[in-house]
Amino acid sequence: FSTALILSVAVGASQAGRTTTIERDYVIIGGGSSGVYSAIYLKDKGKSVAVVEAKDILGGHTETYVDPVTSSPINLAVIYFQTNQVAKDYFARLNISTITHVPGSSQNPTQYYNYATGEKVSYSPSPDTGSALQAYAAQLVKYPYLETGFNLPSPVPEDLLLKFGDFVDKYQLGPAVRTIWNVAQGFGNLLEQPTVYVLKIFGLGVLQSFTAGFTVVASGDNHEIYDKAATILGSDAFLSSKIASVTRSNKGVEVKFSGPNGETKIKASKLILTIPPKLENLRAFDLSNTERQLFGKFSNSVYYAGTVRHNGSLSFPIENYDPAAPFGIPDGPGIYSLSPTGVPNLTNVKYGLPSFVPPEEVGADIIQSIEGLSLNPGEVSLAVLKTHYPFELTVKPDDIANGFYTQLYNLQGTANTYYTGAAFHTHDSAQLWQFTKTLLDGVVV
Repeated sequence: FSTALILSVAVGASQAGRTTTIERDYVIIGGGSSGVYSAIYLKDKGKSVAVVEAKDILGGHTETYVDPVTSSPINLAVIYFQTNQVAKDYFARLNISTITHVPGSSQNPTQYYNYATGEKVSYSPSPDTGSALQAYAAQLVKYPYLETGFNLPSPVPEDLLLKFGDFVDKYQLGPAVRTIWNVAQGFGNLLEQPTVYVLKIFGLGVLQSFTAGFTVVASGDNHEIYDKAATILGSDAFLSSKIASVTRSNKGVEVKFSGPNGETKIKASKLILTIPPKLENLRAFDLSNTERQLFGKFSNSVYYAGTVRHNGSLSFPIENYDPAAPFGIPDGPGIYSLSPTGVPNLTNVKYGLPSFVPPEEVGADIIQSIEGLSLNPGEVSLAVLKTHYPFELTVKPDDIANGFYTQLYNLQGTANTYYTGAAFHTHDSAQLWQFTKTLLDGVVV
């Protein structure tokens, strides 16, 4: 990315040892998919905004590695986008050209290896995969509200509370599980997750996109979204920021943080919170007892996405397959898959685990696992590895049944605070843009 661009979006006027106070209509905490969409939406409505982001760049999970040899962009975690009208409008607003991509239409055949042993596995997808996905779709249409959020009925349907493995057995969906597992990466043990979370990440929109095609950025660089948004936001984006305190009331909100330009205090009418609402992320917030009680129920998994450099034969997709495990799904932590990037000697890697492990240890395990494959990967090194933590916030089935998401959604607007982000819907950029637009349509007057 342009160094000048990255630096320009964090410009402030404070002097050392002094606090700069600014006023905005909205302060947005989190510069990922939901936060940046919120900022652009609000600016287009004539509202003043400030985006406070901990990283030194906007984009959240949308990260791109640029190969220093070829200057080719390589998307890491966010690869495709669902096609909906909100996404179309957003791309047009940012003047981003897109194309349609049908997964598998231009890939070499996937090979399967047991990463624990390094041996190739004789496995082929079931010829019944298509019919199993149709049966899965027949279940999805029972719950159209899952496409727009967690507006669950009361009582919550029992099937949504089942472990996904039990749901699969009940409706004989086994041949579809590998396809679903490939989409629902970073979810920990997929078969143990409450079914509602799986139906949301692999919903009707995703299923339809497998045949109609996903939207991809024509330049091949998904971070173009956030580069162009950064230009629009300019000095309204405060990067590399550490929040010191967040105080909220019915009269407005106040956010204090430190950054490259010193201490800043933002006084705003409303707060949009888009970061994962785990208590560890919210230590500086004046949480109510209700917020603390609800956010304290969240658990999460961890997801790593990166690119490895090699001088061997890794020119085709390689999935991790454990012949001894149900549906071949390995019991992590470990690599999900390797996939070609289109750049010689560079391969994307996806890795999941149930709890946080430092990137140095994950990187070492990735290299060891790849070098242990019986296919001559050659010398392997990490080009880049990005941490996605906390990832996929979930609660227990009993909490879902007892109205957790109704209580969570009832927080909207309390103390002039509004919430969006994956914890309030799902890990899908286009879905989050749609959720956020619906939320803000009801807030902005």
